[in-house]
Amino acid sequence: MATRRISDEPAYVLHRYDWSETSLILEVFTRQHGRVALAAKGVKRPTSSFRPVLLPLQPLSISYGGDGDVRTLKGAEWVGGHVMPTGEALLSGYYLNELLMRLLARDDPHTALFDVYAATVRLLASGEAEALQWALRGFELLLLRELGFLPSLDVQTLSLQPLKPDDRYALVPEAGLQWVPPEERQALTGAQWQSLQQALDDPLPFAALLRECADLLGLLQRPLRHLLNYHCGVGAFRTRQMMLDIQSLRMPLPPAWRSLSTSTRSPCCATRVTWASPAWAVRPSCACRPGRRASPSIRVRTSATSAPATSANLPRSCKPGRTGNSTSRATPFTT
Repeated sequence: MATRRISDEPAYVLHRYDWSETSLILEVFTRQHGRVALAAKGVKRPTSSFRPVLLPLQPLSISYGGDGDVRTLKGAEWVGGHVMPTGEALLSGYYLNELLMRLLARDDPHTALFDVYAATVRLLASGEAEALQWALRGFELLLLRELGFLPSLDVQTLSLQPLKPDDRYALVPEAGLQWVPPEERQALTGAQWQSLQQALDDPLPFAALLRECADLLGLLQRPLRHLLNYHCGVGAFRTRQMMLDIQSLRMPLPPAWRSLSTSTRSPCCATRVTWASPAWAVRPSCACRPGRRASPSIRVRTSATSAPATSANLPRSCKPGRTGNSTSRATPFTT
């Protein structure tokens, strides 16, 4: 039986796995054939021509062949058109790839969804921070509609009654649009849901969503997140958890940390500091003893008669050139 060969197929790399010391298994999203698994042989060698090409969020033209579940990659070329997204846009692109990996079956073509994905990636690479959330919400809506998980947004799902413009409705998994009390936070009015449905019915729905419903897309973050988590069977996506972890590293220091300057030689000299460390806090180095570890400060007690911290009256272990006794411990604060 002749081996089937596909040539010049537009594609994006969604994910990759190690196969051997020199080869990879790629999960690619193609325009005419959907999600396909490919074996990229020898791609990890330094001399491989595929190595700088097979990158995520980059438009490619690939050729592959084979009849099994995992085909063999024959060729790949970078189409060009935009640079690699950076920062939050890069994490957002990985989030799109995770959605496709979890929700798309292999060898199930979605030509319209491929075009929306390509437009979303181009928008992420443009560097427009304001359009980042709009692009993500628009892609999520169109992805759910393409897979049949999004109900009609102009009628109540269970009763098929038309929406009242001033009433509020919530998007519930397996139940569609339902009427909710006015104080419900994760709900939109009937007029807003109808505007979204009109944009989805447009011949170019992604552009219509960005053009006419940009102010509404920001309100859909929580409802769409719950709907996607339900259909993917996960509590939280890995890319979202990664973004939350990165944001936690950027947390500003508490005011008590900023108030302890090195000029006061705290926490072990003229200013006496008592410590109580919360479980989440990172333990910074002591200001005057580089080798000593201290917990985040909660209370600072300064003696009224204590002299200014100078090199003359500092303890011997705190003078320049000394790292202090590593066995010393700060006195814990007790209530």
